[in-house]
Amino acid sequence: MEVEHIKDEQHSTKTGRIPFAFLEDIHKRFVRTYGRAVLIAQAYAMNDEFSRVLNQQMEYYSSDPHADRITRLRGEMNQVRNVMIQNIDKVLDRGDRLELLVDKTAKLQGNTSRFRKQALYFRRTMWWRNANLMLSEVRTEEHVIGRQMKIVRV
Repeated sequence: MEVEHIKDEQHSTKTGRIPFAFLEDIHKRFVRTYGRAVLIAQAYAMNDEFSRVLNQQMEYYSSDPHADRITRLRGEMNQVRNVMIQNIDKVLDRGDRLELLVDKTAKLQGNTSRFRKQALYFRRTMWWRNANLMLSEVRTEEHVIGRQMKIVRV
């Protein structure tokens, strides 16, 4: 990234973007600060006051990589690109989790179906065992009653 910045700065200086941006900024500041007072001012009367602004702006445009609009915009675009990449990664992670959830749901649905079949089989088995038990109880009682009847007849 450092090498890119140096290349951009060299390109910006060669094409004149930074120097012209500096001059435009100084002109705007000068006009904003002094306005029409320039027309009646003595020569070099504003040197003391405006020299600080000139020094600050020269330092800014010489050292700050964001002084150039194009460089600043590229930096902002890189930030936006990084945010978009992060968002895409999050969406992909969410998709993976949704896919996992769908798989688990399908397995759970299959298990539910098996559970219902087994529960129905178990209920029928228990019903038949209960019915057989009742039948055997009835037979036992009939047998006991039949013996008692025989005993009473004898």
